[in-house]
Amino acid sequence: MIENFYKKHSCQNIYSYKSRYKAICDEKIVIINNQFSIDFDKNIYIEYKNIKSKNLNEKQIEVETNNFHETLYFKENSHSEEFYKELEKKLR
Repeated sequence: MIENFYKKHSCQNIYSYKSRYKAICDEKIVIINNQFSIDFDKNIYIEYKNIKSKNLNEKQIEVETNNFHETLYFKENSHSEEFYKELEKKLR
């Protein structure tokens, strides 16, 4: 179900850690909470054009927009580094 959602929205670099999926999509980062039931209406969308700052710190990436601050957690440093590199490409 989650994989189909990401495929439909042309998302890549999909990672799951601590009941949260996160992916780099065409126009935004999409975060899906994977709890006992999945509610796609509660997805978190971070549009690239709204990102004011980002910071990579080992296994986490902090993203700041005009409206909120979101921390993305990863299981491995290599996952956060790869996600961060792809995010940088989208912000160029």
